[in-house]
Amino acid sequence: MSDMGYKIGVITEYKKNHKGVNLSEYDTVVFLENRRENLLLGKSGYIKNNQVKSNQLLIHISGNVDFSDAFAIKIPEAPRKFGYMSFTCDYVDSMAVIDLHTASLCVAQGMISANNMGLKGEIYKQYMVDNYPALAFEDKKFW
Repeated sequence: MSDMGYKIGVITEYKKNHKGVNLSEYDTVVFLENRRENLLLGKSGYIKNNQVKSNQLLIHISGNVDFSDAFAIKIPEAPRKFGYMSFTCDYVDSMAVIDLHTASLCVAQGMISANNMGLKGEIYKQYMVDNYPALAFEDKKFW
């Protein structure tokens, strides 16, 4: 459950017998994959077309999907191919792009400050989270 009251499930490993998320429990499935070209949805995909319900909303932002035989509500109808995004921040509005870039520069400023102070590991992460618009990856190898 998220802080906003929505039930959220995340799949990051595409194994045949993955039991972490039951798609029928969700109204919306968002595809966000930009590193691996695995087919996420389709006849031979990780998620088969017959696993989605006709009233589910499928939103493609990025990743390899084949919406052609999925009987669901699809946004967009023709998603971009792997390596390209169907939706970016500028789809929301131009201010979202400015906010994103500004936050990125602010986080970079914080990283420079933390590096200059010689911070490492958990202290580095906590300094960034407490003082800048930064979110830390769960995997400690990134901080």
